[in-house]
Amino acid sequence: MTIRPAQPSDMKQVLERIRELAVFEKEPEAVVITEADLIRDGFSDPPLFQCLVAEEQDIVLGIALFLLSVFHLERENDSFGRFDCQSLRTRARHWNGVIP
Repeated sequence: MTIRPAQPSDMKQVLERIRELAVFEKEPEAVVITEADLIRDGFSDPPLFQCLVAEEQDIVLGIALFLLSVFHLERENDSFGRFDCQSLRTRARHWNGVIP
């Protein structure tokens, strides 16, 4: 499995993962965003969000979406799944131009 930054061509599968989550949460009607919305908002300058995809053999198995306008980590010692706070903080700083 590879984890990498999403590309516009991934947005169809990203939207499928979002819809799967909505079905799991018993709110499929809550998903009103489109693939075009994801491409526009995720790859504009500046982007409104960043996305990582976990893929295997060109199939997106999982996603991590970061809303850059509200992204903030308060507790260094907490972890979110396989990502520790330090690596998330470093990636966020890189995306926001703090780290070249």
